[in-house]
Formats: sequence, structure tokens, C-alpha cells
Amino acid sequence: MAMRDWAQALVARARADGVELTGDGGLLTGLVRQVLQAGLEVEMEDHLGCAAHDPVGRGSGNSRNGSYPKTVTTEVGQVELAVPRDRAGSFEPVIVPKSTLPASVNHNDPQLSDTPTCCEAAEPLKPCRINSK
Repeated sequence: MAMRDWAQALVARARADGVELTGDGGLLTGLVRQVLQAGLEVEMEDHLGCAAHDPVGRGSGNSRNGSYPKTVTTEVGQVELAVPRDRAGSFEPVIVPKSTLPASVNHNDPQLSDTPTCCEAAEPLKPCRINSK
């Protein structure tokens, strides 16, 4: 099934079920959450060099250590994520950075040109603001 056909079928199903596209419980909001969460898990696997519960990671000196909640505000609504962490505290996610500039900062300010903005890896979602809970 082509991407367009898949998207049309998904939207038609959401409409039939009375699901909004954006906002709390929205179709796009849920999709964004799934994509960002999967991206975080892949980043952690790359960081540690093994999948969760893989025996290869035992005794490696670093391992998963739960997660912490983070709310990402996107154009389609707020997205709740569980950002994974590692025991060494060395995991620095790229898709959802640990910290960002406050929303009141002008991101087009030339003085901030070297300062990364949030969600750079997910450019179609810009602008967004990340708030730690």
C-alpha cells in the first residue's frame, strides 16, 4: 500500500471512529508520539550497542536505567514521552534533547545561531517546545 493510500485509510478510520486529528488523543498526536518514542529507543540501542534484554549487554558496564517523563509540545498537540536513561548518565538523545531554549527566546536571533533548537531531527514538527515534567 502506498504511503498516500495508507494515510487516507488512516484518516478515514479516525473520522469514522470520531477521533480528532490533533490535540489530546488525536491521530497525528499519537503517531508523533509513537515515532518519537521509537526514535528514542533506537538511539538508546545505538548508545548501548544492544537491544533491551539482550544478554550481550550484561556486564558491559552500562545498561538501561528506566526512563523519565517529558512533554513535547508540537504543532499537533502535546506528546508525552518516556525518555530512556542509562546507568552511566551518558545517554544524550538527539531526537528529543535533554534541554532546550525557553519558548520566549527568539530562535532566529543571530546570537543564538550556534545554539541547537529542539526537535531538529524532526524538522517537519517545528516549531516545538520541550518541557520536562
